[in-house]
Amino acid sequence: MRLEPGATLGRYQIRSALGAGGMGEVYLASDPVLGRPVALKVVAPGLEDADLLDRFEREACAASALNHPNIITIYEFAQDAGTRYIATEFVDGVTVRQRIARAGGPLELSDVIDIGRQIAAALGAAHAAGIVHRDLKPDNVMVRPDGYVKVLDFGLAKRVTTGPDTSGVQTALATTAGTIVGTVEYMSPEQVRGLPLDARTDVWSLGCVLYEMLTGRSPFEAPTRLDIVAAVLDREPVPLASARPDTPPALAGLVAKMLRKDRDERPQTMAEVSTELRQVTESPVVSAGIASPVAVPRRDRRILVASLACLVLVFALWIATRSRGSAPGTSANASRSDANSAGVVPAARSLEFWLDVQRMRDGHPFEAEFPSSGQEIFEKGWKFRLHARSPQAGHLYIVNEGPDVGGKTTFVLLFPASAEGTEPTLPAGSTIGTTWFVFTDQTGSDNLERFWIVSSPDRVPALEEARRFVNATDRGVIADPAIAGGVARLLHDTRRVPSRFTVDRVNKRTNVESPTPLLVHLVQLEHH
Repeated sequence: MRLEPGATLGRYQIRSALGAGGMGEVYLASDPVLGRPVALKVVAPGLEDADLLDRFEREACAASALNHPNIITIYEFAQDAGTRYIATEFVDGVTVRQRIARAGGPLELSDVIDIGRQIAAALGAAHAAGIVHRDLKPDNVMVRPDGYVKVLDFGLAKRVTTGPDTSGVQTALATTAGTIVGTVEYMSPEQVRGLPLDARTDVWSLGCVLYEMLTGRSPFEAPTRLDIVAAVLDREPVPLASARPDTPPALAGLVAKMLRKDRDERPQTMAEVSTELRQVTESPVVSAGIASPVAVPRRDRRILVASLACLVLVFALWIATRSRGSAPGTSANASRSDANSAGVVPAARSLEFWLDVQRMRDGHPFEAEFPSSGQEIFEKGWKFRLHARSPQAGHLYIVNEGPDVGGKTTFVLLFPASAEGTEPTLPAGSTIGTTWFVFTDQTGSDNLERFWIVSSPDRVPALEEARRFVNATDRGVIADPAIAGGVARLLHDTRRVPSRFTVDRVNKRTNVESPTPLLVHLVQLEHH
């Protein structure tokens, strides 16, 4: 029976249907207690297949045992009036399958590597907990609009032991004749054969997903499932050098290794996969977003060579003119000036930061703390602390902007903390860590908590003035309207100067570069 908008299941209120599958349907719902959206995966009424019910429960247990930002969070596994359901975080995004379809084919190289690294990080965490996914495919990976990845559907996940696991290993050809558990296009040869499995089966599946993101098609396409099984066991996929000629050789080589029939010849861990993907990322071709050279027709080559020769001649004449017009000893300064005039502005100040997050329940930690780049949806009572590091010596300040009890915008100086008597000094190359901060129930109408990170070679007058007037009793609140106004102008006006920032979603670190000595960066954390 389909649930209509406005219906309730447990404490959740249905808002809309999101999709359907063989086990039931998925709905977008509201949690009135915590005031957040959730996804409800509901078993279809009347489903009597014990094997499918076992998969459903296994999914809830496996995913709830894992704690990683790239793995979907399970809130609850429950039953209401005979209807079983799983409540999870709602991921607002598209699956990798949908993203490939929308792109009309292959994805950009940088996107493939970024998504691949995040999947590898998620599966690495699962493997460290003794859990193998066994059903990784483009449909089970979601990508949010900000590029953040979530691995879903642990319905075939299984805990592995150090010894052979032949009792209960799920085979490709299931208990019912002609039924295949999982998706054979992404199954490893050992999984198809029903052999004992370990983490290397997920390495194979991720290789299949990488191949499909690079080419827009599965590496083992065939008309029927049995033909696909035969291809997985006996045939090699079309080499990426032919299927996607601009694939960097290092990436093509990695995918080929991940798809070796003999699992002993594959990368043995997700850590190895992550390392090789990172090395590909650091190559000039990928980091600059430039594709590899492609063949140029012979006639066009002559035109190209002639054009390049003209450019070289013009450049040589320009250099000669600059040299005659420059005084001795000023060529280095002139070069720097020319670089700036050409739009290449070196960073005057850079900063790397990351968060530690501690989930809390009833005032007590209920999971281990984990690193974060701030992409989670935070809840009341959760704690976080910030770490920052800069190659340049200077000073660091952290300011919270948010509503007070009455809804009025206030500024709170979080670092340096007045209660600890700390100084804002940031030594070059050293890491500074703050104390733990706790999310309260005061948020803006957009449910965003705003934190300003300020770094400067010198002390910042507006923030130093605020430091003189806040104390431990005020908990860092900048109560004086004139001082608070000065801080607001500093933060909002300085932020108009464009700065660059990049997020390493695997290592959960953000790097910010400012063209001016005063670096101001806004961190917005979603909070319910």
